[in-house]
Amino acid sequence: MEYLLPLLLFVGLALIAGILLTYLSRKFPGQQTDDELKVRDALPGLNCGLCGFAGCDEYAKKAVTEKLAPNLCVPGGMASAKAISEITGVAFQAVEEQIAFVACRGHYDVTRDKYEYKGVLSCAASSQFYGGRSSCLDGCLGFGDCAKVCAYGAITVTNGCAEIDPHKCTGCLLCARTCPKHMILPRPKNSTEFVTCSSKASGKETRLTCKNGCIACKKCERVCESGAIKVHGNTAVIEYSKCIGCGKCVEGCPVGCIQRYEPCHC
Repeated sequence: MEYLLPLLLFVGLALIAGILLTYLSRKFPGQQTDDELKVRDALPGLNCGLCGFAGCDEYAKKAVTEKLAPNLCVPGGMASAKAISEITGVAFQAVEEQIAFVACRGHYDVTRDKYEYKGVLSCAASSQFYGGRSSCLDGCLGFGDCAKVCAYGAITVTNGCAEIDPHKCTGCLLCARTCPKHMILPRPKNSTEFVTCSSKASGKETRLTCKNGCIACKKCERVCESGAIKVHGNTAVIEYSKCIGCGKCVEGCPVGCIQRYEPCHC
């Protein structure tokens, strides 16, 4: 009996709140203007949040009412920016387009699992057990949580490691938010080089767990004429604002963890 009164009180308050919210939503419905609806239709509808707002609806509203820059939607690219510019009358600005890449090439030909995992088949679940099944603490776990959230089918898991098709990726980075290892990163769409390793371990330790891992030898640093690549935390990192795409770091890397793609003009 001592718990009955508080329980009834809680239920009563919940009912009153529900009725009040229903009444207010009907009395003061949210209205979208024609321009807001047009802007919303020009957006991809991913609600990824890269624009800095909660979702496409909020950005559409503020783009019209506050005359925001029309180029905040990275996944929508130039097409969305041009459409929004025409609708709102705000001068067109180019989008800083980007694509995602997997900073790991730890497939099963070059690495191994440290234990046999029999739990829920997801990277998030596996990562809760001693950092995940991969022998590399920072490596891909290969269950494809990233692939499941990709609306464009840009991600596949091959031989235990995720791969991103740059021709399908829109740079929404929903995959990056989903990855518990934080090893999916953005790069400019027109970039050519990228580092396929996220290991924070020493070069010796990395070599024991993955033959494709960065060994922090700094040869890439020495051959880079523009100072665009540095080794931080035992892993090479490219500063794309300085990178000229010469490819010397790719040629100089003794383990092949720096890869090169031709610029993606898709």
